[in-house]
Amino acid sequence: MLDTNPATANERPDGDHAIGDHYDDTATLPLPDVAKRLERDILDVQGDDLIVREAEFEVAADESGPQGVLRVAVSGLATPPARTEAGSDVIRDTIRVVFELASNYNRVELLRPERCRFLLAVDVMSDSGAVVGGFIGTMRFHDW
Repeated sequence: MLDTNPATANERPDGDHAIGDHYDDTATLPLPDVAKRLERDILDVQGDDLIVREAEFEVAADESGPQGVLRVAVSGLATPPARTEAGSDVIRDTIRVVFELASNYNRVELLRPERCRFLLAVDVMSDSGAVVGGFIGTMRFHDW
């Protein structure tokens, strides 16, 4: 998913960053265009049954503050969290998949994560439209 291999990261001029697979392809795009790509990715993954079909997503770029934010509202999930046959938490798994997909477009300075391309905010909505949980972060990366 990300180029954080110490052997190759040190060869890159920005080796002190975690960089998503699609960052270089989208680095010049405005955040609203990245939001559209993320929404398309989410729907593709949902079509492959990696996200429950009942989930509905609204993805938007928020550039109103000092840091850009990709906001993802997720509705249609049973709250409190429903369990699948495999026993996994549907809400947790949905947030994880969205977070990993968004990470493909991000670039985060490892020692100063506040210096990122964008923050990701995922809100899980109840049937009445209230936020019942969520996640805010920058990027998921692996170094193993």
